[in-house]
Amino acid sequence: MAKVIDEALKSRIQDLAPIIEKANQLPDLWLAFKARIAKDPHILSKSSAACHLTRIAFERDPIIDLSPYDLSEELLAKLLLDAPARTVHLETLSLSGNQFVGPDLLRRIIATYPALRTLHLLNTPNIPLKVKLDLVR
Repeated sequence: MAKVIDEALKSRIQDLAPIIEKANQLPDLWLAFKARIAKDPHILSKSSAACHLTRIAFERDPIIDLSPYDLSEELLAKLLLDAPARTVHLETLSLSGNQFVGPDLLRRIIATYPALRTLHLLNTPNIPLKVKLDLVR
């Protein structure tokens, strides 16, 4: 599995289709991929393929925990808002501990995911408490 992940991370986005097809045949590959990204979240800012694959890995998850990743707003937008891999069934999202996420991105995330019912925003200093309360009402 590590070999497939390494190959995917080094690939160009346009060359990922056969790798993704192979990945979908390996039952635990997406879990292993998420673990790999959790170990080195900075790879998302260095590799377009990593960002694209992470969107796919989260695509079917009703619960996404991005708290281990201290991602910029730009990367969060790529992961959560960019097509084609959009998790329309997202019910729970954790952005706790993210030092970069702001109110505008949070509004866009809430608008994008109508099924979103739980949002974890502990220790997100760029979003004032009043804004958090107003957004979830």
